[in-house]
Amino acid sequence: TARYPEHVNRLVIVDIGPTLAVSEATRIAQLPPVEFDSEEEVYEHMRSQDPLPAEHMVRHRARFGVKKLSNGRLAWKADQEGLRNQTRGFRKPPSREMWEMLENLNCPTLVIRGENSLVLPKDVAERMERTIPNGRLVEIAGAGHRIPLDRPQEFEDVVLDFLA
Repeated sequence: TARYPEHVNRLVIVDIGPTLAVSEATRIAQLPPVEFDSEEEVYEHMRSQDPLPAEHMVRHRARFGVKKLSNGRLAWKADQEGLRNQTRGFRKPPSREMWEMLENLNCPTLVIRGENSLVLPKDVAERMERTIPNGRLVEIAGAGHRIPLDRPQEFEDVVLDFLA
């Protein structure tokens, strides 16, 4: 939107910013490739990693977030190596360019942060709100990084209110 403001009327940024919590970036970058024997094992792994989402949401992701491998085991559909590579860049100090892009946003912008997020530090979210000319920060209580999964109704309410 900073480069093509004519294409965006409103912007919602969900639990990400120019600075990623270093501990979380390191954890993601070191995730081992994971294979599972069953959908139930996928569910148990996901639940151990994030206890916040409703059970039916986790079961849905456990069922549809994996693919069957030629060896009969299950593995994530998402590219785990790509995720690790993507987060490596966040461990560097944020470039001035990223903050300048936020300074140049000319549309109303909502920054949504999960209260328990390990990805977007609270001080970074608050700085984003101060930096974005027409920025507003909302913190969703009881949510981690995966806000739409952790608190779907609260997330929807906040976004629809902002877009109204």
